[in-house]
Amino acid sequence: MEKLQPMNNLDYFVELDEMKVLEGGRLSGVYDAANGFRLKFNAGGERNATVQNGIRLHLTSLVEPAPPAQSSFVRLLRDKLDNAIVEKVEQANFDRIVQISFAKKEKFRLVLEQFGKGNLILTDGEGKIIRPMRGEEFSSRKLRVGEKYAAPPSAKLHPRELDGKMLDEISNSGGDKPGIVAILSSKINFPPFYLEEACARAGIGFSAKVAQIEGKKLEQLVSCIKSMAAGEGTSPCVFYSGGQPVAFSAFKMEKFAQYGFERKAFATFSDALDDYYRHGHETRAREEGSQKTCNELSKLAHSIDAQKEAIGKFEGEERENRAAGEWIYENYEKVERALEEARKKGEKNAVIDAEAIS
Repeated sequence: MEKLQPMNNLDYFVELDEMKVLEGGRLSGVYDAANGFRLKFNAGGERNATVQNGIRLHLTSLVEPAPPAQSSFVRLLRDKLDNAIVEKVEQANFDRIVQISFAKKEKFRLVLEQFGKGNLILTDGEGKIIRPMRGEEFSSRKLRVGEKYAAPPSAKLHPRELDGKMLDEISNSGGDKPGIVAILSSKINFPPFYLEEACARAGIGFSAKVAQIEGKKLEQLVSCIKSMAAGEGTSPCVFYSGGQPVAFSAFKMEKFAQYGFERKAFATFSDALDDYYRHGHETRAREEGSQKTCNELSKLAHSIDAQKEAIGKFEGEERENRAAGEWIYENYEKVERALEEARKKGEKNAVIDAEAIS
């Protein structure tokens, strides 16, 4: 698995329906985790949510040990939100933005922006930023302490507002070059991953020109998009190829039928996400471990070569020293006489002329 599949806005819509179980419960812990955080709740029993910045947010049954030391941001969240009641879990603007509202002595909101590198922003009850995980500035908004939080603007249409008339307008504005998926993804807030599925269900090719699609199929396409955007007919699953996960989905995927993937169904979307990301991280860990082993072996090979070179050098010096020692031993009496003569002359550090000795 080269790259983990990130959750899209429709995935968050489906997952947040499952996370509604947290409402009325209390936040009982916040922990740093690999590339993100873990939120622990007491809501009809212990429940955990895993956050991987810019990739995923979902309920999980896979809890890793917390690191001994926590970041300053986590310590702030603990200070402000420990034992706070979860009032509401919601999606903002049908986007990859999750807002969790808390009530303690004061009101707080934790905003999780799951696009790009991801970000977490803690605000007060009025929406004033207490602290962002990472301060950022854009042309339309600032994520800085003291600023009023604002979600990123979007000119795209909500998919549940799509109808035949709007589709005609989109079709007319799309020209003849782009395919249906490219046109719709630029006009409505609906991920291409599921737009392709809606097209497959309506019997429309992904790159089909809008003008070439018959009216009944366009009507069916609109119906499929609106149905999926409402979370109807969900069927959480993970698709495997050769024993490795290749994709997850909140729906059965007709577009995958031609590939012969093995489909594994799950009772909840959270369970499907656990399965996909667990296998994905294990695969990446094996690949990274294999690469690390290769790197270590390469370093070891270089070290062995260096040691061989050093040994060869030492052996050469040893041969030279042995030859010098043997020459001295063979000419011991001559050397001794030369040294005695030098001592008699009172010369210090005398240099012995080997040719004179021989």
